[in-house]
Amino acid sequence: MDSEKEILIYAIAIIAVFIILFTFSSIKTPHLLTPIAVVSSWSMEPVLHIGDIVIVTGQENYTPGDIVLYYSGQDIIVHRIIKTQGYNYTVKGDANPVPDPIQPTNDIILGKVEVVVPYIGSLRLMLNPLIEYIQKYIIKPLLEFLRGG
Repeated sequence: MDSEKEILIYAIAIIAVFIILFTFSSIKTPHLLTPIAVVSSWSMEPVLHIGDIVIVTGQENYTPGDIVLYYSGQDIIVHRIIKTQGYNYTVKGDANPVPDPIQPTNDIILGKVEVVVPYIGSLRLMLNPLIEYIQKYIIKPLLEFLRGG
């Protein structure tokens, strides 16, 4: 029985590492960590493409022309600043006809895009349904089993 539990623990560890590697998450601590995100829409074409990985760094202030990553509810958006009004920024996707309805402020901006890694994030986008399936139907039941439930 102990060897079966040991195998399950190793399997969970391997799956967890896999999920961490492919689940890029943005963490709202721009001055301490470097948020990473995967572009998932066409709104910044032709500059950014679906599947590009963007790495951002937090700034004190942003200027028109900067491409920033910001929270919009539960979503994370990557768009360009086109205008500033004090601490409010008007942002718009390069391929969008109109600016975003929200005017982000520094408290919801994760940072300015500094590095773009083309298309590598496509793997994450393709694997996202698999990752969610593994989390829901494999990891959660295995953890419940190991807890004795």
